[in-house]
Amino acid sequence: MMGRHTAAQPFNPRLLLVFIATAVSVVAFIFFYRQGSTLGYKDTFSHLEIGRRIVVGQATGLGQLGGIWLPLQHILMIPLVWSSTLYYTGLAGSLISMGAYVICVVAVFGIVRMLTRSHWGAWTGAAVFGLNPEILYLQSTPMGEMLMYALLLLAVLCLIAWAQTDQYRYLLLGAVSTLAMSLVRYEGWVMTIVLLGVVFYACARNGYRFFRGDQKGQGLLLAFSYIALLGIIGWMLWNYLIFDDPLNWLRGQYSSREQMIGISPIQTGDLPLSIKTYALGLRYTLTIPVLLLSAIGLVFLTAREKGSVQSVAVLSLLVPGLFLVYGLYSNSQPMFLPEFNGELYNIRFSLVALLPCSVACGYLVGILPRRYLLRQIVGTLGIAAVATYSLFVFVSDPTNMILGNREAHNSIEAQEGQQLASEWIDRNTTGRVLIESFENERAVFDIQSRVVYEGSPDWEAALEDPTSNNISVIVMRTDSHGTDRVSSSLSGSPALDGWTKVYDTQPYEIYEREGSL
Repeated sequence: MMGRHTAAQPFNPRLLLVFIATAVSVVAFIFFYRQGSTLGYKDTFSHLEIGRRIVVGQATGLGQLGGIWLPLQHILMIPLVWSSTLYYTGLAGSLISMGAYVICVVAVFGIVRMLTRSHWGAWTGAAVFGLNPEILYLQSTPMGEMLMYALLLLAVLCLIAWAQTDQYRYLLLGAVSTLAMSLVRYEGWVMTIVLLGVVFYACARNGYRFFRGDQKGQGLLLAFSYIALLGIIGWMLWNYLIFDDPLNWLRGQYSSREQMIGISPIQTGDLPLSIKTYALGLRYTLTIPVLLLSAIGLVFLTAREKGSVQSVAVLSLLVPGLFLVYGLYSNSQPMFLPEFNGELYNIRFSLVALLPCSVACGYLVGILPRRYLLRQIVGTLGIAAVATYSLFVFVSDPTNMILGNREAHNSIEAQEGQQLASEWIDRNTTGRVLIESFENERAVFDIQSRVVYEGSPDWEAALEDPTSNNISVIVMRTDSHGTDRVSSSLSGSPALDGWTKVYDTQPYEIYEREGSL
Protein backbone atom coordinates (compact mmCIF):
# COMPACT_ATOMS: atom_id res chain seq x y z
CA MET A 1 0.00 0.00 0.00
CA MET A 2 1.12 3.53 -0.69
CA GLY A 3 2.71 5.32 2.22
CA ARG A 4 3.67 2.10 4.03
CA HIS A 5 7.37 1.34 4.39
CA THR A 6 8.50 -2.19 3.63
CA ALA A 7 11.69 -3.80 4.79
CA ALA A 8 14.42 -3.86 2.17
CA GLN A 9 15.10 -7.27 0.69
CA PRO A 10 18.52 -8.65 1.70
CA PHE A 11 21.13 -8.64 -1.01
CA ASN A 12 21.48 -12.06 -2.64
CA PRO A 13 25.07 -12.53 -3.86
CA ARG A 14 24.15 -15.68 -5.76
CA LEU A 15 21.97 -13.71 -8.18
CA LEU A 16 24.86 -11.37 -8.89
CA LEU A 17 27.13 -14.37 -9.31
CA VAL A 18 24.73 -15.98 -11.79
CA PHE A 19 24.64 -12.76 -13.80
CA ILE A 20 28.44 -12.41 -13.85
CA ALA A 21 29.01 -16.08 -14.67
CA THR A 22 26.46 -15.97 -17.48
CA ALA A 23 28.05 -12.86 -18.96
CA VAL A 24 31.55 -14.39 -18.77
CA SER A 25 30.25 -17.61 -20.33
CA VAL A 26 28.67 -15.82 -23.28
CA VAL A 27 31.70 -13.62 -23.91
CA ALA A 28 34.01 -16.67 -23.80
CA PHE A 29 31.82 -18.58 -26.26
CA ILE A 30 31.78 -15.66 -28.69
CA PHE A 31 35.55 -15.36 -28.42
CA PHE A 32 36.25 -19.01 -29.20
CA TYR A 33 33.49 -19.21 -31.80
CA ARG A 34 35.15 -16.38 -33.72
CA GLN A 35 38.39 -18.31 -33.47
CA GLY A 36 36.60 -21.28 -35.03
CA SER A 37 37.59 -23.65 -32.24
CA THR A 38 34.32 -24.39 -30.41
CA LEU A 39 33.95 -27.44 -32.67
CA GLY A 40 37.62 -28.36 -32.59
CA TYR A 41 37.49 -31.70 -30.79
CA LYS A 42 36.25 -34.49 -33.02
CA ASP A 43 34.03 -35.73 -30.19
CA THR A 44 32.00 -32.52 -30.43
CA PHE A 45 30.70 -33.74 -33.78
CA SER A 46 29.82 -37.12 -32.29
CA HIS A 47 27.77 -35.54 -29.50
CA LEU A 48 25.91 -33.20 -31.85
CA GLU A 49 25.26 -35.94 -34.40
CA ILE A 50 23.88 -38.35 -31.80
CA GLY A 51 21.54 -35.69 -30.47
CA ARG A 52 20.35 -34.71 -33.94
CA ARG A 53 19.81 -38.29 -35.12
CA ILE A 54 17.14 -38.70 -32.47
CA VAL A 55 14.95 -36.10 -34.21
CA VAL A 56 16.42 -35.63 -37.71
CA GLY A 57 17.80 -38.30 -40.03
CA GLN A 58 17.17 -41.49 -41.96
CA ALA A 59 16.09 -43.42 -38.84
CA THR A 60 15.04 -41.24 -35.91
CA GLY A 61 14.11 -42.26 -32.37
CA LEU A 62 15.73 -42.92 -29.02
CA GLY A 63 17.45 -45.99 -30.45
CA GLN A 64 19.91 -43.54 -32.04
CA LEU A 65 21.36 -42.96 -28.58
CA GLY A 66 23.43 -46.08 -29.15
CA GLY A 67 25.14 -47.94 -26.35
CA ILE A 68 28.61 -46.40 -25.90
CA TRP A 69 28.22 -42.69 -25.17
CA LEU A 70 26.14 -42.14 -22.04
CA PRO A 71 22.79 -40.55 -22.96
CA LEU A 72 21.94 -37.56 -20.73
CA GLN A 73 23.82 -34.90 -22.68
CA HIS A 74 22.24 -36.03 -25.95
CA ILE A 75 18.76 -36.19 -24.44
CA LEU A 76 19.18 -32.62 -23.18
CA MET A 77 20.03 -31.57 -26.74
CA ILE A 78 16.68 -32.73 -28.14
CA PRO A 79 14.85 -29.38 -27.70
CA LEU A 80 17.76 -27.59 -29.41
CA VAL A 81 19.37 -29.82 -31.99
CA TRP A 82 16.42 -29.90 -34.40
CA SER A 83 17.42 -26.33 -35.34
CA SER A 84 19.94 -26.37 -38.17
CA THR A 85 21.42 -23.10 -36.93
CA LEU A 86 21.98 -24.42 -33.40
CA TYR A 87 23.29 -27.70 -34.80
CA TYR A 88 25.79 -26.32 -37.32
CA THR A 89 27.10 -23.63 -34.96
CA GLY A 90 27.42 -26.18 -32.15
CA LEU A 91 25.23 -24.09 -29.86
CA ALA A 92 22.86 -27.03 -29.39
CA GLY A 93 25.62 -28.61 -27.31
CA SER A 94 27.52 -25.55 -26.15
CA LEU A 95 24.44 -24.07 -24.47
CA ILE A 96 24.31 -27.13 -22.21
CA SER A 97 27.99 -26.75 -21.32
CA MET A 98 27.53 -23.03 -20.72
CA GLY A 99 24.57 -23.61 -18.42
CA ALA A 100 26.58 -26.27 -16.58
CA TYR A 101 29.46 -23.80 -16.22
CA VAL A 102 27.18 -21.32 -14.45
CA ILE A 103 25.95 -24.10 -12.15
CA CYS A 104 29.57 -25.06 -11.38
CA VAL A 105 30.49 -21.51 -10.41
CA VAL A 106 27.44 -21.15 -8.17
CA ALA A 107 28.00 -24.61 -6.64
CA VAL A 108 31.64 -23.85 -5.76
CA PHE A 109 30.43 -20.61 -4.19
CA GLY A 110 27.81 -22.52 -2.20
CA ILE A 111 30.21 -25.23 -1.01
CA VAL A 112 32.79 -22.74 0.26
CA ARG A 113 30.07 -20.58 1.82
CA MET A 114 28.67 -23.56 3.73
CA LEU A 115 32.13 -24.62 4.89
CA THR A 116 33.39 -21.22 6.03
CA ARG A 117 30.37 -18.88 6.34
CA SER A 118 32.53 -16.42 4.42
CA HIS A 119 31.32 -14.61 1.33
CA TRP A 120 34.88 -13.56 0.48
CA GLY A 121 36.06 -17.16 0.53
CA ALA A 122 33.09 -18.18 -1.60
CA TRP A 123 33.76 -15.45 -4.17
CA THR A 124 37.42 -16.45 -4.31
CA GLY A 125 36.61 -20.12 -4.93
CA ALA A 126 34.10 -19.17 -7.62
CA ALA A 127 36.69 -16.94 -9.32
CA VAL A 128 39.40 -19.61 -9.26
CA PHE A 129 37.06 -21.99 -11.04
CA GLY A 130 35.13 -19.62 -13.28
CA LEU A 131 38.04 -17.56 -14.61
CA ASN A 132 40.33 -20.46 -15.45
CA PRO A 133 41.09 -20.04 -19.19
CA GLU A 134 40.96 -23.79 -19.86
CA ILE A 135 37.53 -24.02 -18.23
CA LEU A 136 36.33 -21.03 -20.25
CA TYR A 137 37.32 -22.84 -23.43
CA LEU A 138 35.81 -26.16 -22.38
CA GLN A 139 32.48 -24.58 -21.44
CA SER A 140 32.29 -23.11 -24.95
CA THR A 141 32.28 -26.57 -26.54
CA PRO A 142 29.61 -29.31 -26.80
CA MET A 143 31.74 -31.68 -24.72
CA GLY A 144 30.29 -33.58 -21.75
CA GLU A 145 32.83 -32.79 -19.03
CA MET A 146 31.26 -29.52 -17.89
CA LEU A 147 27.86 -31.16 -17.38
CA MET A 148 29.48 -33.91 -15.30
CA TYR A 149 31.36 -31.33 -13.21
CA ALA A 150 28.13 -29.44 -12.51
CA LEU A 151 26.23 -32.51 -11.38
CA LEU A 152 29.13 -33.75 -9.24
CA LEU A 153 29.46 -30.38 -7.51
CA LEU A 154 25.69 -30.25 -6.94
CA ALA A 155 25.79 -33.73 -5.40
CA VAL A 156 28.59 -32.73 -3.03
CA LEU A 157 26.83 -29.46 -2.17
CA CYS A 158 23.64 -31.36 -1.32
CA LEU A 159 25.50 -33.88 0.85
CA ILE A 160 27.18 -31.04 2.75
CA ALA A 161 23.79 -29.37 3.26
CA TRP A 162 22.38 -32.69 4.49
CA ALA A 163 25.29 -33.14 6.89
CA GLN A 164 24.80 -29.66 8.32
CA THR A 165 20.99 -29.62 8.53
CA ASP A 166 20.01 -33.31 8.71
CA GLN A 167 17.18 -32.53 6.27
CA TYR A 168 16.40 -35.56 4.11
CA ARG A 169 15.48 -33.49 1.08
CA TYR A 170 19.13 -32.60 0.60
CA LEU A 171 20.11 -36.27 0.70
CA LEU A 172 17.50 -37.06 -1.95
CA LEU A 173 18.55 -34.11 -4.11
CA GLY A 174 22.13 -35.34 -3.85
CA ALA A 175 20.99 -38.78 -4.98
CA VAL A 176 19.17 -37.29 -7.99
CA SER A 177 22.30 -35.29 -8.94
CA THR A 178 24.37 -38.46 -8.60
CA LEU A 179 21.92 -40.36 -10.80
CA ALA A 180 22.15 -37.68 -13.48
CA MET A 181 25.95 -37.54 -13.22
CA SER A 182 26.19 -41.28 -13.85
CA LEU A 183 24.46 -40.74 -17.21
CA VAL A 184 27.01 -38.23 -18.54
CA ARG A 185 30.47 -39.81 -18.33
CA TYR A 186 31.79 -43.10 -16.98
CA GLU A 187 33.94 -41.31 -14.40
CA GLY A 188 30.56 -40.54 -12.86
CA TRP A 189 30.15 -44.26 -12.13
CA VAL A 190 33.27 -44.19 -9.97
CA MET A 191 32.04 -41.08 -8.20
CA THR A 192 28.64 -42.68 -7.63
CA ILE A 193 30.33 -45.42 -5.59
CA VAL A 194 32.49 -42.84 -3.81
CA LEU A 195 29.45 -40.73 -2.85
CA LEU A 196 27.72 -43.87 -1.58
CA GLY A 197 30.77 -44.25 0.63
CA VAL A 198 30.37 -40.66 1.84
CA VAL A 199 26.76 -41.36 2.82
CA PHE A 200 27.80 -44.55 4.61
CA TYR A 201 30.54 -42.63 6.44
CA ALA A 202 28.06 -39.92 7.45
CA CYS A 203 25.67 -42.48 8.90
CA ALA A 204 28.43 -44.29 10.77
CA ARG A 205 29.94 -41.07 12.13
CA ASN A 206 26.55 -39.92 13.40
CA GLY A 207 26.01 -43.26 15.13
CA TYR A 208 23.04 -44.31 13.02
CA ARG A 209 22.36 -48.03 13.27
CA PHE A 210 22.52 -50.27 10.23
CA PHE A 211 21.35 -53.66 11.52
CA ARG A 212 19.89 -53.17 15.01
CA GLY A 213 17.54 -50.78 16.68
CA ASP A 214 15.82 -48.27 14.39
CA GLN A 215 18.26 -49.10 11.52
CA LYS A 216 18.26 -45.44 10.48
CA GLY A 217 21.62 -45.76 8.76
CA GLN A 218 20.41 -48.63 6.63
CA GLY A 219 17.33 -46.67 5.61
CA LEU A 220 19.28 -43.55 4.62
CA LEU A 221 21.89 -45.52 2.69
CA LEU A 222 19.25 -47.55 0.86
CA ALA A 223 17.22 -44.45 0.01
CA PHE A 224 20.30 -42.78 -1.51
CA SER A 225 21.38 -45.98 -3.28
CA TYR A 226 18.00 -46.72 -4.85
CA ILE A 227 18.06 -43.38 -6.65
CA ALA A 228 21.80 -42.93 -7.26
CA LEU A 229 22.31 -46.38 -8.81
CA LEU A 230 19.35 -46.17 -11.18
CA GLY A 231 21.45 -44.56 -13.89
CA ILE A 232 24.07 -47.31 -13.94
CA ILE A 233 21.49 -50.09 -13.76
CA GLY A 234 19.33 -48.41 -16.38
CA TRP A 235 22.21 -48.03 -18.83
CA MET A 236 23.16 -51.70 -18.47
CA LEU A 237 19.53 -52.67 -19.02
CA TRP A 238 19.40 -50.45 -22.10
CA ASN A 239 22.51 -52.14 -23.51
CA TYR A 240 20.98 -55.54 -22.82
CA LEU A 241 17.71 -54.68 -24.56
CA ILE A 242 19.35 -53.04 -27.59
CA PHE A 243 22.58 -55.04 -27.96
CA ASP A 244 21.86 -58.24 -25.96
CA ASP A 245 24.85 -57.46 -23.74
CA PRO A 246 24.64 -55.38 -20.53
CA LEU A 247 28.39 -54.74 -20.85
CA ASN A 248 28.25 -53.63 -24.48
CA TRP A 249 29.37 -50.16 -23.34
CA LEU A 250 32.59 -51.75 -22.07
CA ARG A 251 33.43 -54.44 -24.61
CA GLY A 252 31.22 -53.76 -27.63
CA GLN A 253 32.18 -52.43 -31.03
CA TYR A 254 33.46 -48.82 -30.87
CA SER A 255 33.89 -49.02 -27.08
CA SER A 256 36.89 -47.30 -25.52
CA ARG A 257 38.53 -50.66 -24.86
CA GLU A 258 38.24 -51.64 -28.53
CA GLN A 259 39.56 -48.27 -29.70
CA MET A 260 42.68 -48.62 -27.57
CA ILE A 261 43.58 -52.06 -28.95
CA GLY A 262 46.99 -51.78 -30.58
CA ILE A 263 47.68 -48.38 -29.01
CA SER A 264 50.11 -48.42 -26.09
CA PRO A 265 51.34 -44.99 -24.95
CA ILE A 266 54.52 -44.98 -22.93
CA GLN A 267 52.47 -44.29 -19.78
CA THR A 268 50.83 -47.72 -20.04
CA GLY A 269 52.04 -49.93 -17.20
CA ASP A 270 54.33 -47.19 -15.90
CA LEU A 271 52.81 -45.72 -12.73
CA PRO A 272 55.52 -43.11 -12.00
CA LEU A 273 55.25 -41.79 -15.56
CA SER A 274 51.46 -41.77 -15.35
CA ILE A 275 51.66 -39.69 -12.16
CA LYS A 276 54.22 -37.39 -13.76
CA THR A 277 52.00 -36.91 -16.84
CA TYR A 278 49.01 -36.02 -14.68
CA ALA A 279 51.08 -33.68 -12.50
CA LEU A 280 52.43 -31.85 -15.54
CA GLY A 281 48.93 -31.58 -16.95
CA LEU A 282 47.83 -29.96 -13.68
CA ARG A 283 50.71 -27.53 -13.84
CA TYR A 284 49.72 -26.46 -17.35
CA THR A 285 45.97 -26.19 -16.81
CA LEU A 286 45.67 -25.06 -13.18
CA THR A 287 49.01 -23.19 -12.76
CA ILE A 288 51.53 -23.65 -9.97
CA PRO A 289 50.19 -20.89 -7.64
CA VAL A 290 46.70 -22.38 -7.66
CA LEU A 291 48.09 -25.85 -7.00
CA LEU A 292 50.21 -24.66 -4.08
CA LEU A 293 47.40 -22.67 -2.49
CA SER A 294 45.03 -25.59 -3.03
CA ALA A 295 47.40 -27.97 -1.28
CA ILE A 296 47.61 -25.62 1.71
CA GLY A 297 43.84 -25.21 1.72
CA LEU A 298 43.26 -28.97 1.69
CA VAL A 299 45.71 -29.42 4.58
CA PHE A 300 43.83 -26.83 6.65
CA LEU A 301 40.49 -28.35 5.65
CA THR A 302 41.60 -31.79 6.81
CA ALA A 303 43.12 -30.52 10.05
CA ARG A 304 40.34 -28.15 11.06
CA GLU A 305 37.38 -30.31 10.14
CA LYS A 306 38.79 -33.40 11.89
CA GLY A 307 37.07 -35.95 9.69
CA SER A 308 33.72 -34.17 9.44
CA VAL A 309 31.25 -35.40 6.83
CA GLN A 310 31.52 -32.14 4.91
CA SER A 311 35.31 -32.41 4.70
CA VAL A 312 35.07 -36.01 3.46
CA ALA A 313 32.56 -34.90 0.83
CA VAL A 314 35.00 -32.24 -0.42
CA LEU A 315 37.97 -34.61 -0.33
CA SER A 316 35.97 -37.08 -2.45
CA LEU A 317 36.44 -34.58 -5.31
CA LEU A 318 40.07 -35.73 -5.45
CA VAL A 319 39.04 -39.21 -6.61
CA PRO A 320 38.49 -38.39 -10.32
CA GLY A 321 42.12 -37.27 -10.52
CA LEU A 322 43.28 -40.56 -9.03
CA PHE A 323 41.02 -42.35 -11.50
CA LEU A 324 42.70 -40.45 -14.35
CA VAL A 325 46.12 -41.60 -13.17
CA TYR A 326 44.79 -45.16 -13.23
CA GLY A 327 43.38 -44.49 -16.71
CA LEU A 328 46.81 -43.41 -17.93
CA TYR A 329 48.44 -46.43 -16.32
CA SER A 330 45.89 -48.90 -17.70
CA ASN A 331 45.55 -47.21 -21.12
CA SER A 332 41.81 -46.83 -20.62
CA GLN A 333 41.79 -43.03 -20.43
CA PRO A 334 44.79 -41.68 -22.36
CA MET A 335 46.14 -38.15 -22.02
CA PHE A 336 49.16 -37.17 -24.10
CA LEU A 337 51.64 -34.36 -23.55
CA PRO A 338 54.33 -33.27 -26.03
CA GLU A 339 57.09 -33.91 -23.48
CA PHE A 340 56.23 -37.61 -23.26
CA ASN A 341 54.14 -38.47 -26.32
CA GLY A 342 55.11 -35.88 -28.91
CA GLU A 343 51.55 -34.54 -29.17
CA LEU A 344 48.76 -32.96 -27.16
CA TYR A 345 45.65 -35.06 -26.56
CA ASN A 346 42.85 -35.00 -23.99
CA ILE A 347 44.53 -32.33 -21.87
CA ARG A 348 41.04 -31.36 -20.66
CA PHE A 349 40.97 -34.50 -18.48
CA SER A 350 43.29 -32.80 -15.98
CA LEU A 351 40.72 -30.04 -15.39
CA VAL A 352 38.67 -32.25 -13.09
CA ALA A 353 41.21 -31.39 -10.39
CA LEU A 354 40.00 -27.78 -10.50
CA LEU A 355 36.87 -28.84 -8.60
CA PRO A 356 38.62 -29.59 -5.28
CA CYS A 357 41.30 -26.96 -5.94
CA SER A 358 38.83 -24.11 -6.36
CA VAL A 359 37.01 -25.15 -3.17
CA ALA A 360 40.34 -25.40 -1.31
CA CYS A 361 41.46 -21.93 -2.44
CA GLY A 362 38.15 -20.46 -1.35
CA TYR A 363 38.36 -22.31 1.97
CA LEU A 364 41.83 -20.93 2.61
CA VAL A 365 40.56 -17.36 2.22
CA GLY A 366 37.36 -18.08 4.15
CA ILE A 367 39.15 -19.22 7.32
CA LEU A 368 41.41 -16.18 7.53
CA PRO A 369 40.75 -14.05 10.61
CA ARG A 370 38.41 -11.09 10.16
CA ARG A 371 40.82 -8.85 12.00
CA TYR A 372 42.20 -5.94 9.94
CA LEU A 373 39.87 -6.88 7.05
CA LEU A 374 42.26 -9.71 6.21
CA ARG A 375 39.66 -11.82 4.38
CA GLN A 376 38.54 -8.90 2.26
CA ILE A 377 42.08 -7.86 1.36
CA VAL A 378 43.35 -11.35 0.54
CA GLY A 379 40.12 -12.27 -1.25
CA THR A 380 40.23 -9.12 -3.36
CA LEU A 381 43.88 -9.67 -4.23
CA GLY A 382 43.20 -13.32 -5.08
CA ILE A 383 40.27 -12.54 -7.35
CA ALA A 384 42.24 -9.73 -9.00
CA ALA A 385 45.22 -12.04 -9.58
CA VAL A 386 43.06 -14.75 -11.16
CA ALA A 387 41.25 -12.22 -13.35
CA THR A 388 44.52 -10.56 -14.40
CA TYR A 389 46.10 -13.87 -15.35
CA SER A 390 43.04 -14.90 -17.37
CA LEU A 391 42.92 -11.56 -19.15
CA PHE A 392 46.64 -11.80 -19.90
CA VAL A 393 46.17 -15.23 -21.49
CA PHE A 394 43.28 -14.07 -23.66
CA VAL A 395 45.02 -10.89 -24.75
CA SER A 396 48.47 -12.35 -25.42
CA ASP A 397 48.25 -15.77 -27.08
CA PRO A 398 45.07 -17.78 -26.34
CA THR A 399 45.65 -20.20 -29.20
CA ASN A 400 48.85 -21.53 -27.66
CA MET A 401 48.54 -20.68 -23.96
CA ILE A 402 45.11 -22.32 -23.59
CA LEU A 403 46.13 -25.91 -24.24
CA GLY A 404 42.60 -27.15 -24.88
CA ASN A 405 42.24 -24.47 -27.53
CA ARG A 406 45.61 -25.41 -29.03
CA GLU A 407 44.60 -29.07 -29.13
CA ALA A 408 41.36 -28.07 -30.84
CA HIS A 409 43.19 -26.10 -33.53
CA ASN A 410 45.51 -29.07 -34.13
CA SER A 411 42.46 -31.30 -34.45
CA ILE A 412 40.85 -28.92 -36.94
CA GLU A 413 43.93 -29.14 -39.16
CA ALA A 414 43.92 -32.94 -38.91
CA GLN A 415 40.25 -33.05 -39.95
CA GLU A 416 40.65 -30.84 -43.01
CA GLY A 417 40.25 -33.74 -45.41
CA GLN A 418 37.01 -34.78 -43.72
CA GLN A 419 35.65 -31.25 -43.83
CA LEU A 420 36.44 -30.84 -47.53
CA ALA A 421 34.76 -34.14 -48.38
CA SER A 422 31.68 -33.29 -46.32
CA GLU A 423 31.31 -29.88 -47.94
CA TRP A 424 31.79 -31.37 -51.43
CA ILE A 425 29.09 -33.99 -50.85
CA ASP A 426 26.73 -31.36 -49.48
CA ARG A 427 27.23 -29.09 -52.51
CA ASN A 428 27.36 -31.61 -55.34
CA THR A 429 25.15 -34.58 -54.47
CA THR A 430 21.68 -35.50 -53.37
CA GLY A 431 20.10 -38.61 -51.88
CA ARG A 432 21.16 -41.06 -49.22
CA VAL A 433 24.85 -41.34 -48.32
CA LEU A 434 26.48 -44.59 -47.18
CA ILE A 435 29.36 -43.78 -44.81
CA GLU A 436 30.74 -45.18 -41.58
CA SER A 437 30.42 -42.52 -38.90
CA PHE A 438 33.19 -43.82 -36.63
CA GLU A 439 36.46 -41.93 -37.35
CA ASN A 440 34.58 -39.95 -40.00
CA GLU A 441 32.65 -37.72 -37.61
CA ARG A 442 33.54 -34.46 -39.34
CA ALA A 443 32.78 -35.91 -42.76
CA VAL A 444 29.28 -36.85 -41.56
CA PHE A 445 28.52 -33.55 -39.82
CA ASP A 446 27.26 -31.45 -42.76
CA ILE A 447 25.23 -34.28 -44.30
CA GLN A 448 23.99 -36.05 -41.17
CA SER A 449 20.31 -36.07 -42.18
CA ARG A 450 21.16 -38.02 -45.36
CA VAL A 451 23.48 -40.58 -43.83
CA VAL A 452 23.10 -44.34 -43.58
CA TYR A 453 25.70 -45.32 -40.99
CA GLU A 454 26.56 -48.19 -38.63
CA GLY A 455 23.62 -47.34 -36.38
CA SER A 456 21.04 -47.40 -39.18
CA PRO A 457 18.66 -50.37 -39.45
CA ASP A 458 19.59 -50.94 -43.12
CA TRP A 459 23.36 -50.52 -42.63
CA GLU A 460 24.32 -54.17 -43.26
CA ALA A 461 21.95 -54.49 -46.20
CA ALA A 462 23.32 -51.31 -47.76
CA LEU A 463 26.87 -52.62 -47.45
CA GLU A 464 25.91 -55.71 -49.41
CA ASP A 465 23.82 -54.01 -52.09
CA PRO A 466 23.83 -50.21 -52.00
CA THR A 467 21.86 -49.90 -55.25
CA SER A 468 18.87 -51.93 -54.07
CA ASN A 469 18.82 -50.03 -50.76
CA ASN A 470 18.40 -46.65 -52.43
CA ILE A 471 21.91 -45.38 -51.71
CA SER A 472 22.96 -42.49 -53.96
CA VAL A 473 26.45 -41.75 -52.65
CA ILE A 474 29.13 -44.07 -51.21
CA VAL A 475 32.01 -42.68 -49.16
CA MET A 476 35.11 -44.83 -48.56
CA ARG A 477 38.06 -43.93 -46.37
CA THR A 478 41.53 -45.39 -46.76
CA ASP A 479 44.40 -43.84 -44.84
CA SER A 480 47.27 -44.68 -42.51
CA HIS A 481 44.78 -46.04 -39.94
CA GLY A 482 43.46 -48.57 -42.44
CA THR A 483 40.23 -48.91 -44.34
CA ASP A 484 36.82 -48.22 -42.91
CA ARG A 485 33.93 -50.69 -43.08
CA VAL A 486 32.48 -49.25 -46.29
CA SER A 487 35.80 -49.50 -48.10
CA SER A 488 36.57 -53.01 -46.89
CA SER A 489 33.07 -54.20 -47.89
CA LEU A 490 32.67 -52.53 -51.29
CA SER A 491 36.09 -51.70 -52.72
CA GLY A 492 36.41 -53.76 -55.92
CA SER A 493 33.02 -55.38 -55.32
CA PRO A 494 30.60 -56.21 -58.18
CA ALA A 495 28.07 -54.25 -56.12
CA LEU A 496 29.76 -51.11 -57.48
CA ASP A 497 28.76 -51.91 -61.06
CA GLY A 498 26.89 -48.88 -62.30
CA TRP A 499 28.69 -46.53 -59.92
CA THR A 500 31.13 -43.75 -60.87
CA LYS A 501 34.01 -42.41 -58.82
CA VAL A 502 33.40 -38.66 -58.57
CA TYR A 503 35.87 -37.66 -55.84
CA ASP A 504 39.35 -38.98 -55.06
CA THR A 505 41.18 -36.82 -52.56
CA GLN A 506 42.93 -38.35 -49.57
CA PRO A 507 41.66 -39.86 -47.45
CA TYR A 508 38.37 -40.38 -49.35
CA GLU A 509 37.00 -41.96 -52.47
CA ILE A 510 33.40 -41.00 -53.26
CA TYR A 511 31.16 -42.89 -55.68
CA GLU A 512 27.83 -41.80 -57.10
CA ARG A 513 25.20 -44.05 -58.62
CA GLU A 514 24.70 -43.61 -62.34
CA GLY A 515 21.37 -41.99 -62.99
CA SER A 516 21.62 -39.86 -59.85
CA LEU A 517 24.36 -37.62 -61.28
